[in-house]
Amino acid sequence: MIKKTEILDLLDDEFSELNRPLFEWRESNYIGSKCTLKRLNKEHWLLAIQCFQIDNKGPFLSVHAYSNCFSENYKLIIIDDIVLKTKKGEKVTYSESNINQLSEVVKIEIAGSLYCVNVHQRNEVQKQTKEKAWKAYFRNLFEDANFREALWIKSKRLESELGLKGDNEGVYETENWEYPDYLTDPSQSISFQSFAQYLEDGIAPVNVGVPNNHWKEWEDYDIE
Repeated sequence: MIKKTEILDLLDDEFSELNRPLFEWRESNYIGSKCTLKRLNKEHWLLAIQCFQIDNKGPFLSVHAYSNCFSENYKLIIIDDIVLKTKKGEKVTYSESNINQLSEVVKIEIAGSLYCVNVHQRNEVQKQTKEKAWKAYFRNLFEDANFREALWIKSKRLESELGLKGDNEGVYETENWEYPDYLTDPSQSISFQSFAQYLEDGIAPVNVGVPNNHWKEWEDYDIE
């Protein structure tokens, strides 16, 4: 049977080894995140945190997955197959010299998903300063629910990507939750305590604590 205490012990151990998303990582700019809880069956569970960031190579999505199905309890997937294209079909690469092309982007391909950029998003680009254009551009896009829908890996595909199979006894997902800083163990966090409780018994609602996963809450760690 799934036990809350065992889940929290596992998470504490992995977080202590820095097997965790680093919202405060000073080598990238944090944009947003999503948490997925899945009861695979009566004995096995999955907790996955998807984290969207941008570093000096461009935007990427990292998936930090924890499960008692894994031999080492933790798996990390990095997805950086994010392609911006103009109306002419030209690919806009991530570099300062291509900042002016952002206003011409009409679609973004994200590892098989497609997001069409609307006029409002293109107009917002014109208002952004050159120095912060890429960071501001993706943070602006992230506010659009349609962009996030294209960005996030869906629950069923997560199972496939991670090599898991289950009876799907319960799924809970949230884009608004309380994430502990590097000085706080998951077991000390209201959100993770509640996440573990849900994985144990499958009963909602889940207490997400005081949501702090918006990028504005971590802006002090931005890089330029």
